[in-house]
Amino acid sequence: LRLVLAEGFAWSSAACLVCRRGAGRKIMLGLSLLVGFSTGLLAYYWARVPKRPLLVACQPFRSFLEKYCPIVNEMFYPTPWCFEGRLQTIVRVFLKSRPPVHYRSEVLRTRDGGQLLLDWADNEGRSTDHSDPESCPIVLFLPGLTGNSEETYILHMVRTARQQGYRAVVFNNRGCKGEELLTYRAFCANNTEDLELVVAHIKSQFPRAPLMAVGVSLGGILVLNYLGQKGREAGLVAAMTFSVSWDSFATTHSLETPLNLVLFNKRLTANLRQLIQRCVFGRGRGKKP
Repeated sequence: LRLVLAEGFAWSSAACLVCRRGAGRKIMLGLSLLVGFSTGLLAYYWARVPKRPLLVACQPFRSFLEKYCPIVNEMFYPTPWCFEGRLQTIVRVFLKSRPPVHYRSEVLRTRDGGQLLLDWADNEGRSTDHSDPESCPIVLFLPGLTGNSEETYILHMVRTARQQGYRAVVFNNRGCKGEELLTYRAFCANNTEDLELVVAHIKSQFPRAPLMAVGVSLGGILVLNYLGQKGREAGLVAAMTFSVSWDSFATTHSLETPLNLVLFNKRLTANLRQLIQRCVFGRGRGKKP
């Protein structure tokens, strides 16, 4: 019996030793793969990711940017663990913060019987950070597709503008802030009539205040189309756009590729459908299918 127990103990010890060695090899293999992957990723990052801004401008404006905005000549290093554009868009959903911004809303009526909302972040129409409130510079923000003044990226930009002493106002496209959609027409990147109305209204309220526009995605396309149509009569002293496509047809094709279709296009389409269903079907103009 003692001999049997001794042999059994020996076999068990040998088996444990083999298991430990096997587990150790797996751990070492995992660590080796992790180190190899991390090294390859860092090598790719340093070799391909950092870039200098690409300036597309006439020489006078290019010289102006290089003189007064030296950052345009600096190398841009995205966040190493989140440098891909789609990944940044997804991660933002989980890491976003909401700075406190208080608005007062103003309803504008359009010539075709519609309505849109302007959200002002200006201390009830007055700016305490500027020596002359009537000439305090104004920044007009235009959100992206189906976005509004409550989007986190808009809240951050509005807060920054206020901290710099500017008056801030957000242009919410028809139906995008929860207001009733009074017309069968909503908004379009190629139609700048509503933006023209907003600019004219702001200029009539503050004729001595410089007006600037900042557009994101669809809002940026609206700003650029408006500037292209109006030129020097646009009523803006400056404009800036973010995440604007160079070629709308190429962008549409990209959004319809399998990965982007799942990550972005379905959600954008769902938001547009919800806007129409809420504003049209909810008022009894038709039955929801």
